[in-house]
Amino acid sequence: MSKHNKCYGCALDSLRIEDHPDKPFAHTFPVRVPGRLLSQLESLKFSQLDWTSTRPHLSFFTHLSYFSSVTCLSLRRCRLRRADEIWMITRALPGLEVLRLRSIAVESAALDSTSPPRSPIAVNQKLREIQLRDYAGCECPLGMCDGQHLSPSLLDVLPFYSTVDTISLRCTGFLSASDFQSFVYAFPALRNMHIDGDLLPEDLEPPTTPADTVALATGVNAGNSWAFVRLSQVSSAFAFVFFELFAQQCCKLEELRIDLLEPPSSTMSQTISQILRVSGPALGQFEWNHPGWIGAFLPHHVPHRLPPSLTDNTSLGVLTMDFISTSALNMIWAYGSLLSLFAQIGSTHLQSVHVYFLTFHGIDDSACAITVEAIAAFHAALSRNVFARLSYAAVTISFRVSIGSNQEHASNSVAETLHTSSATVKSFLIHLFSPWLARGVMTLELPDGSRIQDPGEPTE
Repeated sequence: MSKHNKCYGCALDSLRIEDHPDKPFAHTFPVRVPGRLLSQLESLKFSQLDWTSTRPHLSFFTHLSYFSSVTCLSLRRCRLRRADEIWMITRALPGLEVLRLRSIAVESAALDSTSPPRSPIAVNQKLREIQLRDYAGCECPLGMCDGQHLSPSLLDVLPFYSTVDTISLRCTGFLSASDFQSFVYAFPALRNMHIDGDLLPEDLEPPTTPADTVALATGVNAGNSWAFVRLSQVSSAFAFVFFELFAQQCCKLEELRIDLLEPPSSTMSQTISQILRVSGPALGQFEWNHPGWIGAFLPHHVPHRLPPSLTDNTSLGVLTMDFISTSALNMIWAYGSLLSLFAQIGSTHLQSVHVYFLTFHGIDDSACAITVEAIAAFHAALSRNVFARLSYAAVTISFRVSIGSNQEHASNSVAETLHTSSATVKSFLIHLFSPWLARGVMTLELPDGSRIQDPGEPTE
C-alpha cells in the first residue's frame, strides 16, 4: 500500500480478497499490505484460496497478526491442505470474534504434527460465533463440489474454540446423528443455535436405545441449557430428530423460532408443546410457521394444526404464528384456532402478537354462522387480566388468500375473490374482536390489503 493511500486504509472497515486460480496473489496479502495501515478494518474476507497448490508465504501468519482490529473472518470456497490451517488463521487474528466458513474443502484428514499444541491458551479466546454454510448449484473456478458432508478433520478442529456461544449451520451435511451431536456437544459455552435446512439424511432416526443415548451424551456440553434455537426451512421430521437429540439443551429456552417446510406431524406438535412447557417463564419469544407457498402443493386431507398451549410461558413478549388451510378457509375453524390460542396465553408481558391465516383456495362463506354464546366465550378470553396491559396496535391478525397463476384466474376474478373473502372475514371477526378494536390494541388485515383498526370502515 503506497503512502498516498494511507488515508483510505484508515477509513476501510471491510475488505474482500478473491484469489485468482491461475495467478494467485492472496498467499502474500498480509506481507504486501501492512495491517497497521488498516487500523479500522473489522471484516476480512478471503475467497477462492487454494493452499493445496499455492502455499501461504512463510511470514503469512506473522504479518496477519498485525490486523488486530479484525473481528470477523470469512473463508469462502477455499481449498486447504489440512483442516488445522483454519486454526492457524484464526489464531493469528487476536481480535477475532466471528468465523464464517462457506464451502471449505480439505485435502488431507491428517493434522500437522509440527504445529504447536492446540491448548485452550493457544487458541483464540475471543471467538464467540462460528457460521458454517454450503452453497448449492454455484460454479466455482476451483471446481469444488457443493453439498458434500463436512470433513471429519474440520469437525475435529473447530471444537477447540471453548468460548464459542453461537453456531449457525446452513445446508451443511452430517453423516450421522452421532457426528452432529458430538460436534455440538464439543462447544462447552454454546447458548445459541441457528440451523437453516435439514442437516441429516432423510431416513435418519434419533437414537432410541439407552446405550445409544449414553454414548452420544458424553460431551462436555451435554448438560448446558441453550437460550436461543432457530430452525429455518427444515422438515418436520428433521425438527423432531433435532429436539430428540438436544432435549436437555432445550429445557429453558428464551427464544424459539421454527420455520417448517410442511405442517408439523402430531408427534412434532407434541414435542413443541413439551418444549414450551419445560421452558416455562424463561421463554420470551416464540415463532412458529412454515412457508406459505408449500401449502399449494399439499393434499387437502392434511389435518389442521391447533396452536400449542402457552399457559406456562408467563414472560412471553413476542409471539408469531401462522395457520395454513389446505382447502377453502373455514371461519369456524379460524374461530376455534384463535380461541384456543388466546385462551391459553399466560403472559402479562406481551408486546407484539402477529397471527397469520393463509389459504390458496379462498374463504368458505357457507359456514359463518356463530352463536351468541360462542361470541361471549371469545370476548371472555380477550378480557382476561393477562391482556390488560396490551399497548396500542400490539396485536395483528392477518388473512391472506394466495391465488396462483395455475388457477388461471382472470384479474377481475382475482379482485372479486379478494373482495368477497375480505367481506366474509370482516363480517365474521369484527364482532369477535370488538373489545380489542375498541381499545385500539389490534389491527385486522384483510385479504384485499385493507386494514381495520377500529370497528368502523377499513383503511387502505
